[in-house]
Amino acid sequence: MNIFHALASLRFSLAAKIKSRNNGFIKLKPFYYMAKCFLTTLILMMHVMLSASDIKMTLAFSKEFNTDNLQITLDDGGVNVPLQVVFKNNTGVLKATIKSTYASLLIFYAGAGKQLSGRQFLIDSSAEYIKFEKSFQENPLSNYRLKNVYVFYKSPEMKALENFGKMEYEAMIKASDEYALVANDSTLAALIRTGRTNALKNLEYIKLHGNNYWYFWFFCSDIVGRLQKTHQLELYEIFNTAFPEKFKNSYEGQNTKKLLIGSIGFKHGDPVPDFSEKDIYGNPVSAQMNRGKYMLICFWATWCSPCVEEIPFLKKLRSQYRKEDLEIISISVDRDSLALIKGIEKYQMNWTHVLSANTNLKMLFGNKPIPGVYLVSPAGTLQFSNWTDGDHGIIEKILKENIAGASGEKNSR
Repeated sequence: MNIFHALASLRFSLAAKIKSRNNGFIKLKPFYYMAKCFLTTLILMMHVMLSASDIKMTLAFSKEFNTDNLQITLDDGGVNVPLQVVFKNNTGVLKATIKSTYASLLIFYAGAGKQLSGRQFLIDSSAEYIKFEKSFQENPLSNYRLKNVYVFYKSPEMKALENFGKMEYEAMIKASDEYALVANDSTLAALIRTGRTNALKNLEYIKLHGNNYWYFWFFCSDIVGRLQKTHQLELYEIFNTAFPEKFKNSYEGQNTKKLLIGSIGFKHGDPVPDFSEKDIYGNPVSAQMNRGKYMLICFWATWCSPCVEEIPFLKKLRSQYRKEDLEIISISVDRDSLALIKGIEKYQMNWTHVLSANTNLKMLFGNKPIPGVYLVSPAGTLQFSNWTDGDHGIIEKILKENIAGASGEKNSR
């Protein structure tokens, strides 16, 4: 059972968009220019330091657990990244820096028969510990003690949402259970359909309670993910009208705004967002500099199995088409640059690579799940997105009909 199946069986969406800080700056009346520059610089430095929080908390598991079977990830309003926690005698210390009010901590455990179970928690700098003990329930992570850790699905706000849309919620739970038992196209379609219906019902309630931060967090982390593909304009309108400015201007609020704008404004045939980055060797990479040839942009990470499965296809295209006709740009969201370098060497990926651990570039493309594959025409317009256009066959068809192969011979239409 893969992580997607486990997420479905958890009965909630696991993608947190989190933390809020007051980003107003103190206004100082300058006495003279030098003092003003010094004080302004000092204030900006203090603001940057205060906008991030360090987390140091204990994770402990009883002797029944094999900590080698754990997968731990953290989302602080940007990319969900895996964490490496070193365990000794089944106890380890989780260390991280977050920018949002809360970070979403996801803990998965592969138990008997490699059945993957999970739990989601919200944590901030006050988090002290989560201690898992032997459980006699189906989910081995069901029995735990914690301190200064917020349990998402037990909140009164979550109960209020469930009661408001009781019928829609129960339909989603039924579909989730059926998908967990039998994962196929039919049960997946039912899960997606009931999830969207439930999300739309939740929106009705959230619009009336926008001053409660929990509902803003739930909107960013859950609702947007379920409705991003089908209700972009409605989501953007609610974001702008239902929530106070302090929420919208928070770290997670700004990320959600970029995501929604990217979803609305970036469609098939539209100009791709202009970006300017540097590759792993420090060379400039931008959309503008690749005008006049096809550009294949691929968002990925070394720890993402579906991303790695894309590599043979990219290597095939690199061997078939000249760099002058097709530029391949892999944009990694890894936070470990060494892991990226090792991955490039391991898989012999002989094309352009950008390390973009910050989420701004990914947000410009709508922050779709990785792998994200986009084919851009020589005129700079979107020709293919794996989010909407299906399989790789469309990419191969477009390239075959429009550019020469590596041999230099033009393919016939």
